[in-house]
Amino acid sequence: MTTTISTPKDHTMTMTGIAHPTTTPTTATATARAAVRTSHHDALAVRAALRSEWIKLTALRANLLILALTAAIGGVIAGGLAATATDATLTAGELFIYP
Repeated sequence: MTTTISTPKDHTMTMTGIAHPTTTPTTATATARAAVRTSHHDALAVRAALRSEWIKLTALRANLLILALTAAIGGVIAGGLAATATDATLTAGELFIYP
């Protein structure tokens, strides 16, 4: 398949390539085999996904910095709220609705 394209400056570009068929041929093995997923395959997929996420988490130093900043900011907020609380101490029974 050859296509010739003219540009405004009279430069000609020729593209040569293989024409792709509109349908994909199926092979006998693709149609004869049934796709069967077992719990073993699912466990391997989960393990691979967790390993991938662990690699992404540990690959950048910024992730550790963000985690440390989150813990520090949360601690400062919790400490500030605890230091300035003037209300009486509430028990679990007073906080939640129990019959």
